[in-house]
Amino acid sequence: MHLPDDHHAAHAYGLAILDAVSAAQDGADTMNLAAQRTLEVGAVQVHGSCEHAPTNLTVDVSRAVGGTLVVVQALVNALHAQTGTDRDVIIADTRALVQRAFDPEGA
Repeated sequence: MHLPDDHHAAHAYGLAILDAVSAAQDGADTMNLAAQRTLEVGAVQVHGSCEHAPTNLTVDVSRAVGGTLVVVQALVNALHAQTGTDRDVIIADTRALVQRAFDPEGA
């Protein structure tokens, strides 16, 4: 897996995602926690100026994506090692869970 040049921010963000998942068990607002940590660790960067031409902004999310990919791959690998389930099946099942989470009525 190719990590972004600033892999320290990706690493910190990956840990922040796990922190948010852990906090969810305590009923915390995980979206705000993850967003706050994203900014704190520099996982998302905005370049450009919005003074005269707001369309000239560039948003770099590679550190956030890199950190998230490391976490997801570690979890998929752990599930595979523990259950023997093929990685493709784990990913397909997870995809279905995500779909249901955002479309609970199955439409």
